[in-house]
Amino acid sequence: MRPVSRISMGLRHTAIVTNEHQLFVAGDNSQGQLGLASTKIQMAQYPTLVTCLAKQHVLDVACGNAHTIVLLTNQEVLGFGLNSKG
Repeated sequence: MRPVSRISMGLRHTAIVTNEHQLFVAGDNSQGQLGLASTKIQMAQYPTLVTCLAKQHVLDVACGNAHTIVLLTNQEVLGFGLNSKG
């Protein structure tokens, strides 16, 4: 694992931003909250690179119960996971 600049924890998942602005996630993905290519991956036991953001520069991350919000260095905000309340 690379040096970490940010970390956030949801109900059953964790998101980690490295000093190199990459996003890694681990834990429950039943609602797509890890941002992985498919919800067929129900659980990531170890920190896993979010490949759809591999060419982006992640600045910050915030996890909720079953969602994740990401702030990129270009100020773009992205979200993934459960969206039933908003």
